[in-house]
Amino acid sequence: MFLISLFILTVVSCSDKEEESTTVTDESISIIFIYPDDQVLFSSSYLNTADITGVETFPELFSEMINKLNTIYLSQGINNGFKLAGYEAVNYSSYESNNDVNSADCSDWKVCLNKALMNPGNSYQYPTLQSNLSSLLAKHNADCLVYWRTEDDSTKVNGAAAIGATKGNCMLQLQYRSLVSPVTFAHELGHLHGCEHGNGLDTSIDSTRKEFTINNTSYTKHIAAIMKGSYAEIKDYVLWNFSDINSSLTESTCSVQGYRAGSTCNFSSSIQLGYDSSHTCLTSVKKSMSIMSQFR
Repeated sequence: MFLISLFILTVVSCSDKEEESTTVTDESISIIFIYPDDQVLFSSSYLNTADITGVETFPELFSEMINKLNTIYLSQGINNGFKLAGYEAVNYSSYESNNDVNSADCSDWKVCLNKALMNPGNSYQYPTLQSNLSSLLAKHNADCLVYWRTEDDSTKVNGAAAIGATKGNCMLQLQYRSLVSPVTFAHELGHLHGCEHGNGLDTSIDSTRKEFTINNTSYTKHIAAIMKGSYAEIKDYVLWNFSDINSSLTESTCSVQGYRAGSTCNFSSSIQLGYDSSHTCLTSVKKSMSIMSQFR
């Protein structure tokens, strides 16, 4: 059971620059997490994440996810990773009757918030919401914002982000279970780096399954890189790597569909992280890191 105390629930804002998750450079991307200020939703949706992460407070959870994210980036030679800028509970229920929200779907502010996140250039429909999100970035001196959302807001995806981030519009949303999936987190950040689903290595495209072992157990499965958009099999394995046509490997952290803790996949022979010119997500990631770290 995820024992988030009432104390944690009543602390709705924290900007904790000293509690950084890793030793990072000045070019690290600073992230703020926001989540609905709703105690009922906390008890029904969020509390079971401790079974996966082993941590029991929001600061620990967010720091743990930043650590996992940095592990993925460091494994591909990216040293200027991510750091925790802060976290804050939000309640925008006033927008359910706000005249400047011109959408028929805005009877639920959490639905509105998802749409505002996914339409950063649409200032006509969501001007006040988007202004408040930008204010949160400034308040916490953050480059990017992550909305940790519930599963009852009619958004039927694990996460989402616009393709390519800009200053003031570096935002993504993750369904509550997906926050504890490091590769799903990295996938949505990949979109902000400019990568699309077509930039994800997918061995099912060329009908080739790969042989590998995990803890001396043998598997023959399709594998994919982080940006793969869908799964050909229920139990495809996802490498914790961005595609890179110039790289190969014989082992990598991997997981079934990217969930929970990763395991080490040891391959019977070297595999490429890309086999056509579209598999260059890593290049986009590296180019955008220093740009995104200056948004704040």
